[in-house]
Amino acid sequence: MIKVDHKLIQTGPYKIVRNPIYTGILFGFIGTAISIGELRVWLAVVITLAGLLIKIRAEEKLLLEEFGPIYLQYKKQVKMLIPHII
Repeated sequence: MIKVDHKLIQTGPYKIVRNPIYTGILFGFIGTAISIGELRVWLAVVITLAGLLIKIRAEEKLLLEEFGPIYLQYKKQVKMLIPHII
């Protein structure tokens, strides 16, 4: 949701990844999958990642509409979920 006087934060964890909360969720699922080591948990990781990507794409559309070229530049500089990878 875009609020009145909404600002694009590019500091703190947002300087490393565009979606730090989603990164934490994803890493939590991956850590659980590693510790449990069952296929069904890895399936949950894949489903979670797919859901996060769908949500991120919708959110990025709104951010692009609100911030335009500023968001495009930020998007070029900072990865979506995993620093230096994706």
